[in-house]
Amino acid sequence: MLVESDTDSDSDVALLTDCDIDTASDFDTDTDRLWLFLNYLYKSIFGDLGFHTMLTGMAAFTCFVLYRFTIKYISPEYYALSIALLLLEPNNILVISSAMRQSIAVGIFLLNIDSLIEKRYVQYTAGILLASLFHSSALFFLVLILVELS
Repeated sequence: MLVESDTDSDSDVALLTDCDIDTASDFDTDTDRLWLFLNYLYKSIFGDLGFHTMLTGMAAFTCFVLYRFTIKYISPEYYALSIALLLLEPNNILVISSAMRQSIAVGIFLLNIDSLIEKRYVQYTAGILLASLFHSSALFFLVLILVELS
């Protein structure tokens, strides 16, 4: 079963299914290069199933990161509640399946939280720069270094 949503993402789907750089008008082709590369890679490996395979893989990555974050940073007595809130709120699942570039960027950020907390700013910056290759707005997370320093 595939999730369908009422969004104006026709150009996204065209880019993902056709892997045609000419339809990439909604993407910043200068900064979202890793996102575009993954589209081409999945399309070349899985053919017509490339988009759906990539969607499944990215949703699994996002769920893994949220689970890891929950286990690491939430008190054990609240595990069940936090996982239930994640799974029982239908908007979370729709975001995971429709805001893919943003979800991957946030996932990479969450994986790099340890670097920020442990004051490994070069490693944190490298992670955020990697995340910005999926969605350029991830560069905003660099501001957190200034917050951490103050």
